[in-house]
Amino acid sequence: MRCELAKKSESSNPGRMIELAAYMSVCDLQPLHRVLVLRSSMALAYKLKNFVTAAYFAKKVISVAEQNANAAKPEQIDNAKKVYAACEQ
Repeated sequence: MRCELAKKSESSNPGRMIELAAYMSVCDLQPLHRVLVLRSSMALAYKLKNFVTAAYFAKKVISVAEQNANAAKPEQIDNAKKVYAACEQ
């Protein structure tokens, strides 16, 4: 939770926001919660036009969802695949 609070307070520093999102995604969470954190990090990186990092998070979302069937909805997996495809261009 401290990572999330620090991320919100660092709104003027986009690089630090992405760094804190990456730290949060490394935590050992249940698959459902891990997908939530990864999707949030993916969206933040994509919004800030950091496409390499967004592609990494999208790839992790897809991999966690494939390993655990109930971790993500099909729409969420499709969204991650679209972000990954957009970042690879």
